[in-house]
Amino acid sequence: MRAPTIAITLLTATLALACDRRAPEPEGVQVRAASTPSESPPLKSPAAGEPALSEAPKPPTSFDLAAIDEYVAAYVAHKKLVGLSVAVMREGEIVFAKGYGQRSIESGEPVVPETEFAIASISKQFVCTAAALLAEDDKLSLDDKVARFFPEVTRAEDITLFDALTHVSGYHDFYPLDFVIPRMREPVDTDALIAEFAGMPLDFEPRSRWSYSNTGYLIVGRAVERVAGEPLHELLNRRIFVPLGMEHTWFGAERRPATAATGYTAFALGGPEEAVPEGAGWIHAAGAMWSTPSDLLRWDRALVSGEVVKAETYERMTTPVLLSGGRLADYGCGLGIRRFQGESILVHTGGVSGFSSKNAVVPRTKSGVAVISNGAGASPHPVADTILSLVIEADRGTPKAPDVQGPAAELVARDLVRQMQEGKLERSRLHPDFSAYLSDARLAAAAPRLKALGEPEKVEVLSRRERGGMEVTTLSIAFASELVHGSMFRMPDGTVQQFLLFR
Repeated sequence: MRAPTIAITLLTATLALACDRRAPEPEGVQVRAASTPSESPPLKSPAAGEPALSEAPKPPTSFDLAAIDEYVAAYVAHKKLVGLSVAVMREGEIVFAKGYGQRSIESGEPVVPETEFAIASISKQFVCTAAALLAEDDKLSLDDKVARFFPEVTRAEDITLFDALTHVSGYHDFYPLDFVIPRMREPVDTDALIAEFAGMPLDFEPRSRWSYSNTGYLIVGRAVERVAGEPLHELLNRRIFVPLGMEHTWFGAERRPATAATGYTAFALGGPEEAVPEGAGWIHAAGAMWSTPSDLLRWDRALVSGEVVKAETYERMTTPVLLSGGRLADYGCGLGIRRFQGESILVHTGGVSGFSSKNAVVPRTKSGVAVISNGAGASPHPVADTILSLVIEADRGTPKAPDVQGPAAELVARDLVRQMQEGKLERSRLHPDFSAYLSDARLAAAAPRLKALGEPEKVEVLSRRERGGMEVTTLSIAFASELVHGSMFRMPDGTVQQFLLFR
């Protein structure tokens, strides 16, 4: 399909500010990246005496390690994160792993790829797998009734382990908040916690709704320990962590080594405060694991490659759960099942006191991203989403925008706007078809409308791609009163074939 006819239109627009959340040379392996639109920049300068707004870093437009590294470092600085760890996998190979910021403010020690972080609810896929492995050993069934292990809890004969693992049990969540309440600071007996919260009236009829419940995972975790005859940390270590070479992964805060990160929180835009951890027994199978992004990607690779569970088990774990009303929830067994940039992905986020994490993998390509932060006050998830988008585009082999001779796109666009405001064009830089379209009469009619906007204050490239052998850029052009967007097509020799302005 040919490019649309060029039109130069200017309408009125209002400005919206988008707010978003340092590093030496990259350590570890290197990578390559594709196009992602970024936020509109703030256009107005602060009034005298007002503090200047810090602009959010712009994501890379291609899968390039140096650009990704620079973006992540800028994001950490912009969001004032204490520390962040990132790993990237392409086609089953970990191609990038790096730490940013500090694992501890008190010690000042930096985050390195081997720094362990609490991964919170990402633990759930491991707990589900532990139960599935025991099912493959014929020691339990995922369809066992909860009554086999906790006959005293509500509707135990009507709810299965799989219901609990897929969050359709109706059991009331014991940990729905984003802060540690006073009683959670003290140790608790996990079975007593189950009796209390699973003994409450159900939030809904089993399997009629999907609602995230940590309580169900406590039930399954304790059932796994009873059947296996060993603590969950020993089972996970023996069946998963050691075989997969996950050397920096373990279950349970009591086994935390000195190399692990300290968690931090922030209140009402304040500075980082050391987080109060949950007391022993509270999060257990709901999220008590510690790991690194690289170890999580090793796990992702093994899981989607069929190295962990049988094919039929994997199929069940990664199939959206069917609710009684016929609807599907976008969740399997400890795994979110999503569509992202046209790909099916397996994903889970996590959050416990002082830590936030995200792990996502594309089963089709065995590519993925894992990101973990020790706070404070901002989410690392946009970093994961940005990088995963670049990975997916690179894996598709999307044609790369050609290198263009001459000035950068921002400078060419700024110069074209100025010339059009004056009603005079340097036509030697334009393709003949575009020059013919921009007749003297049409240019004369457009000049007053453009001139009324004043001098362009800022021009930025939002995305860059290839079409028909040309470089296609989308731009934001900031004037004092409004924001205008632009689309420019250029040949490799710098000839402009199209320049479109719109609000």
